[in-house]
Amino acid sequence: MNFTPMLDGNKKLYDFVFPKDEYEFKVVWAREKISKKNNEMIEIVLHVYNNDKTIKVYDYLLEAMAFKIQHFCETTGLENAYADGILTAKMCVGRTGRCRLEVQSDGKYSDKNIIADYCKIEEIPF
Repeated sequence: MNFTPMLDGNKKLYDFVFPKDEYEFKVVWAREKISKKNNEMIEIVLHVYNNDKTIKVYDYLLEAMAFKIQHFCETTGLENAYADGILTAKMCVGRTGRCRLEVQSDGKYSDKNIIADYCKIEEIPF
């Protein structure tokens, strides 16, 4: 097998971190679970799109970050679920919308994208 070694000079070949910006997404997987602090949450996996590239980003919807739940519901068409105060993992899968990504650097691991927030897609007036 031939391969290109991942050396500092060509690290960019393996760097699939999108720049901080807004992107379209699709939820491809979700599950309900309990957080480390014993709170209900929904873990979701999104495919985030930038032209011809796609990355996988994990996110967690929990009541401690209520604004994120509200914005997720608004961008994915789940406003009624939000108004009812009930959101399930099954409701999330297949939903699409727009999110704002940021780059997280901790010095220990490679940089990665995180979901800073979900963005309501503004309607264009005619």
